[in-house]
Amino acid sequence: MDEKTIDSNMGIIFNSSLKTLSLELKWLEDTIAYSLNYYFEAGETMDVPIAPDLSQDQSFYGTLVNSHGFDEIERLVMIIALAPHMRPSIFDVFFTKNKNYDRYYAEFGGIKGEKHGGFLPTGETAAFIIAGLDLDKRFRLYRCFEDDHNFAKENILSIGFTSKHEPLWSGELIVSQEFLSHVTLNEQYKPRYSPTFPAHLLSTKLDWSDAFFEHSVQHDLAHIQSWIASKEKILSIDGMNKYLKNGYRALFYGPPGTGKSMTSALIGKSLGMDVYRIDLSSIVSKYIGETEKNLESVFKIAENKGWILFFDEADALFSKRMSTSSSNDMFANQQVSYLLQRIEDLMEWPFLQQILKTTLMMLFYEGFKV
Repeated sequence: MDEKTIDSNMGIIFNSSLKTLSLELKWLEDTIAYSLNYYFEAGETMDVPIAPDLSQDQSFYGTLVNSHGFDEIERLVMIIALAPHMRPSIFDVFFTKNKNYDRYYAEFGGIKGEKHGGFLPTGETAAFIIAGLDLDKRFRLYRCFEDDHNFAKENILSIGFTSKHEPLWSGELIVSQEFLSHVTLNEQYKPRYSPTFPAHLLSTKLDWSDAFFEHSVQHDLAHIQSWIASKEKILSIDGMNKYLKNGYRALFYGPPGTGKSMTSALIGKSLGMDVYRIDLSSIVSKYIGETEKNLESVFKIAENKGWILFFDEADALFSKRMSTSSSNDMFANQQVSYLLQRIEDLMEWPFLQQILKTTLMMLFYEGFKV
């Protein structure tokens, strides 16, 4: 792997994060030793471990910390979540049993994985390492798992769900595949098709010179490209962000072979943006709630990525809402309503929708013939 890679979306050259992560893991190891020494009142005097200085660090990890202004608590949460993927033995000390009760210490938290033989940290593990008996730090730690925190908004990490009456801290710390890819491989995350991400990266070897369009279509395509390329400038105009969404919606329709997929790929290629074609055959399910769940998995990963989402053969999902004469009609309407609402919520990225039935144009603001 090259020592440096370029993130095309941010235009910043990131150095390898390996040295930085090694320093963070050593800091975590020292912090665990300090917390255990304090908890068991070992009597040994230990200095509070000092966090590595990342103010001049140009790695992806260091740039992320500096750009979001993450404090020591947030940095420790990140490195605790990352540690099982990089140095799982760091948590072996938490397998210590309480001799009085012949069981593991509840304060340490942690769970055992299905195949992983090591200790997987939970929110309680992070609370013990970071806060100990300090309630103020414990409450500050809680903020890290709220929906408006950058951990959630940037899809960095989360805490797993717990049973109805169990404490929040019982959930395991889950680092996203995207974040893990960034900090370990130091390259832009490009998800592969999977049950949790039913979409394929769409590309083309063609150029605009290989395509032929009517004049009106060329004008509309130029409009799309201009908006996406100048989005930041447009939204920075006084008051415009009150009326305009961050993303761009376009409706392509027409019979097969008219170039809808090719045009979508060309737009992405010309703007340096990844285009993902959503596989609706893998998303739509006959089971109630499964379609929405499958869509959510795509939207969750696509948030804030600057991708183009292309819904191919979308008439299977973007259907006209109908009168409810049966429970099937009701759930079909529910799926359409959910999708449209989710699109409105997540317009942080532009996307293209391919819809073959022209009667569905009433559902969207703008349509372009291709």
